[in-house]
Amino acid sequence: MQEQGAVGALSEAELTFVRATLERVVARLAPGSPERVEPSQSLIDELGFDSFRLVELAVRLEELFDVEFMTFEAASLIGTVEDLGGFVVRRIAEAAAVVPSPAQVEQMLRTL
Repeated sequence: MQEQGAVGALSEAELTFVRATLERVVARLAPGSPERVEPSQSLIDELGFDSFRLVELAVRLEELFDVEFMTFEAASLIGTVEDLGGFVVRRIAEAAAVVPSPAQVEQMLRTL
């Protein structure tokens, strides 16, 4: 699990909320809109994300978590839902991202 070290910066409730939020956003944007996504699932191979959908996912997460991660280096390290979660949690721990409110999450999900 790549979230080691960053987990201490978030409460257990915040960590659970962030993971659940990411899974919901990924599920909404994934081709075929799966009912549930698993942390171990590959964004490309298992969930069917193409480059367009990956960019859309990145933009939505940048807006929601107020995080910037569209560098080639960052993107190349994100292959699974768990990798994505680890990245966002680390950025929150570094004060380079924020935990959105439940209302912000629901508002964004309504636009998907």
